[in-house]
Amino acid sequence: MQQFLQKRVLHLDFERGEIFAKVEGEEGAPTGFEGRLLEALRFGTATMFWPVMQETCHDGKIVLELSRHRSSPRGGMIAPPVGRDASGEDFYRLLSCYYVYSCATTDSDAVDPAAPLSKKLAGLYTIKDVWIDSVALLVSVALEATLGESDFKTIGQPDPAFLKQVDAILASVKNTEGVEEDLTKRAIGALGGLKSSRAIDKLYFLRSIGAISQTEASSWKSLRDRAAHGSLRIKPKELQKLIDQIYSTVSAIYKIAFIQIGYKGGHTVYSKHGWPMEVFDGLHYKNAIQAANSPAGQVGPTQPTQAPGPYLADTSIAALDATSAALPCSPSQPGSAPQSPGW
Repeated sequence: MQQFLQKRVLHLDFERGEIFAKVEGEEGAPTGFEGRLLEALRFGTATMFWPVMQETCHDGKIVLELSRHRSSPRGGMIAPPVGRDASGEDFYRLLSCYYVYSCATTDSDAVDPAAPLSKKLAGLYTIKDVWIDSVALLVSVALEATLGESDFKTIGQPDPAFLKQVDAILASVKNTEGVEEDLTKRAIGALGGLKSSRAIDKLYFLRSIGAISQTEASSWKSLRDRAAHGSLRIKPKELQKLIDQIYSTVSAIYKIAFIQIGYKGGHTVYSKHGWPMEVFDGLHYKNAIQAANSPAGQVGPTQPTQAPGPYLADTSIAALDATSAALPCSPSQPGSAPQSPGW
């Protein structure tokens, strides 16, 4: 799979609302690559749009698909991970990383093939004309869903000493006399959750390695607890605080996604007022998580799991050959001046 991916470079051209993608290399495009590209574009723009006409040429076979117009929810509440203050280079690097991730994780035999993250985040792109209570619930649930991705399943686990104490409590409950069996089973079931990592435990771990901020972790917890249990009450003087918590949670969602897809580059930080641009090293945190999950549990250098190529190139900005386009998902040189957006 990696050798196959290394031989392809996908060039993009945007003009008049049209997207032209051409794969260069011996192996050609993978089956269903147009769907993976659409997923990357949706993630990069936070817009759930659909093509009206789609023409695909693969192995000498041309397929033309026409679809009825479906208006995209432009102007929705959720902003894209890389805002318009970013460079075009960051935008196309983000598309590259997501495209590679989607190609590597999509089950082509599924009824509705798409990458796991695409299915979990798609609902955020359509948020519009709903109560802010619903926005809070959707955003908090989406973050919890992203933490179910493979990279995060084993982080935040309780330590052995804690697990030993939980086992002692469970044994005491099980051996308690004079209690109905059904009630004992319910108590053991409720306490059994202490042996697994919760979403907040995973967020605290990510905070401990510097992947997310305390503000982002606490904002999600506050939103989730109130929205999920129907206790979210909005007072006019607290509206701005609620909006800040929603966008802080969105910021955490994007950072978790960056780790999953191995993105290293600029992004918009929605957890800070003014929404500044900062560089996020998803590969660094991905490796830190792998090291923490290793038997030794020591954080050290590990090999990135980000699959190589095919990388996307913006041919509307500059004509790039296959060699110069096939670069890792890493940011531009430190200290370089930001470029104007190319999208």
